Amino acid sequence: MKALLLTALAGKFIIACTVCIYFWNAKTMSQVTNLPLWLLILTVVYISLQMFSRKYSDANHWWDWVYYIGLLSIMIPVSIMNEGNQQLCHLATDFGTLFLIAPPVVDAIVLMKKSNSNS
Repeated sequence: MKALLLTALAGKFIIACTVCIYFWNAKTMSQVTNLPLWLLILTVVYISLQMFSRKYSDANHWWDWVYYIGLLSIMIPVSIMNEGNQQLCHLATDFGTLFLIAPPVVDAIVLMKKSNSNS
């Protein structure tokens, strides 16, 4: 089971970085309001991996929930972005998607600390 959790952790990190890079490179309004299908599929896979990790990990942690901020930062600008708030929405997606990276990074740190203390 630990190998599956590590695989899920790596998958979440890779997907989160991919999503972040997409939004950091998005310069136009249509790139934020008309998301490509591959990005939506990656987001659903990330959610599935997060749910798997939460169900099969030893304990639930507060950082397991911060990815919701990242998801909101992707979803909200899609529906509210216009010419007047374009810069604010780009800023929200740029910083908000960092919250997708936080759970796998903190989980990795906790796993490394546990493995060092068990050695």
